Amino acid sequence: MVAGFIIRTKTEYQHGLLLTKPLHRSQKETLPFGEHDNQWYGEVHLTIEPNRELRGRILLYGDNLEVIWPMSLREQILEILKRGLLC
Repeated sequence: MVAGFIIRTKTEYQHGLLLTKPLHRSQKETLPFGEHDNQWYGEVHLTIEPNRELRGRILLYGDNLEVIWPMSLREQILEILKRGLLC
């Protein structure tokens, strides 16, 4: 099943990096980096089937990326991080 994902960037540098080195060829910028709702961020949308590689590439960005939607992917990333803390 192909699904859409919304990823939020937390720094202007990481946003630019994500635009020049996309996570996937389906990636599109949906919100340029700037001030939105009294916070600084940008957003990209990807249309890709959920997989291990995508989760790994998201994790490479550390706390500079945040999965906004879907909640299932957000929860998967959180579980991976929790397991890493328990090692």
